[in-house]
This record gives sequence, structure tokens and C-alpha cells, in this order.
Amino acid sequence: MSETYFWLIRHAVVEENARSYLYGVMDVDLCPHSLAAQGAMYRALARRMPRPAHWVATPLSRTVRTAEGIFDAGYPAVRSPSNRG
Repeated sequence: MSETYFWLIRHAVVEENARSYLYGVMDVDLCPHSLAAQGAMYRALARRMPRPAHWVATPLSRTVRTAEGIFDAGYPAVRSPSNRG
């Protein structure tokens, strides 16, 4: 029997104005400052995550952009994660 592992990654920090309410399924933007400041974290994730992996992201831009941040930091994967909620 083979084993299956899941890596659940929460999206990056959302923009400041959205943090004052529960945004849930609303498509709010990520904070550009935190994206830049957390580059080391994305590089660490890119090195540590298993290869190959099947990526699934919700259709919300914050989840797709978080995945793209990990790809940009060095994860050698398909550039577009699957968009399935």
C-alpha cells in the first residue's frame, strides 16, 4: 500500500484593508509588501516541498498567487496550479 501525504499551505498575507473583516470567499488582493518581505520563506518552502507534487488551489487569486510565489522561489513545477475548490 502506498502512502499519500498532504501539504496544506495557507495563502500569503492579504492587503491591509481586507484584514479588518472576514473576507472568506471574496477575492481580496495579497499584500505586496509582505510578498516581497517573505521571499526567504518562499525559497525555504520551494526547497523543502516534495517533488513531484500535484498542486490544487482555489480559484481565488490569493491562493494562486501564493503558489506562484513558491514556483518563482525555485519550486520546479507546472506554472499553473489546478484550480479546484
